[in-house]
Amino acid sequence: MINSKILIVDDDKDLLLALKVRLTSRGYGILSAPDAATAILMVSQYKPDLILLDLGLPDSNGFVVMDFIKQLTSTASIPVIVVSARPLNVYKKPALLAGAKDYFQKPFENEDLIKAIQRELAPA
Repeated sequence: MINSKILIVDDDKDLLLALKVRLTSRGYGILSAPDAATAILMVSQYKPDLILLDLGLPDSNGFVVMDFIKQLTSTASIPVIVVSARPLNVYKKPALLAGAKDYFQKPFENEDLIKAIQRELAPA
């Protein structure tokens, strides 16, 4: 859904910029957080429509962020898509069990990620 707010949680500034450019050009509003603490604060404050979440964060990991999101009634329904360099064969299943809707290993195909975002933000 266009005009949706997407929170990108990643400490990779180049990836963050690339995703911001691609997603804003498609009409999405972008928020960003470089670490778990900022991500938790931003989720609480802005209630984004979707979260793109890296698992490897400088102050913690994405599972801590996902656990926080899924435990609060006000944020539990926010879809989370994991975008991580961590190996798919090791981390995808735990991420999905923790509540992620999808898992993309870096590097990923931009169009595949865009399709996953559109699918999660499509009206029910």
